[in-house]
Amino acid sequence: MNDELIDETLRLYRRYQHEIVEGLNLCPWAKRARLDGKVQPRVSLSQTTDPAPVLAAIDDWTANANIDIGLLIFPRLQVSRKQFEHFATDAMEADAKRHTLRSPQFVIAAFHPDAPLLTDSAERLIPFLRRTPDPTLQIVRVSALERVRQGETTGTRFVDLSTLDLSKLPVSPAVSLRDRVSASNLRTAEQLGERALLEAYERIARDHRETRKRLAQSDDSETHDAPD
Repeated sequence: MNDELIDETLRLYRRYQHEIVEGLNLCPWAKRARLDGKVQPRVSLSQTTDPAPVLAAIDDWTANANIDIGLLIFPRLQVSRKQFEHFATDAMEADAKRHTLRSPQFVIAAFHPDAPLLTDSAERLIPFLRRTPDPTLQIVRVSALERVRQGETTGTRFVDLSTLDLSKLPVSPAVSLRDRVSASNLRTAEQLGERALLEAYERIARDHRETRKRLAQSDDSETHDAPD
């Protein structure tokens, strides 16, 4: 079952990537990063918030200079959004402790399937837009951020895929990179409308529920069919 769970987890994430991030044009720059081979999703079957799998993934991506964005997906981790955000912070701190003589090469952001749709501000919309099918850590190479931030130093903890290219965003020295990205996404969400946005996410969530149900039934069948 593990292999099928991994395959289905990656498939569901790709739906989020194609239909939400790219399909709804929330972050039109993400497609270029994906096509350039700069993005690598992988699955961890860990059921705890032990940072070890995160640190191991960071080590792999550190050794692969072509990867700017790693995505570590946790289909078996049952935690709330707040708990998962704490996990992201703890993992980043654990990584920082390994680099006493230099800064860490990656920053981490938490994406979680449970978040309300709040459109009263760009900041409050962010958790909803990060509603991946399964809890996911976005692990971004700092040097990739530096190439587009042009000296900005704020907002790195909660960067989105769109930070790889800001050519289509209005440039204002007084507004941080993160705020510009958030404002752009809020405008896009308002143009789409809340109903269309909710329906887009619900289609993937329904697929996720049905897939997990099917996998659970398959696992139960294999267990019952196993010889005594």
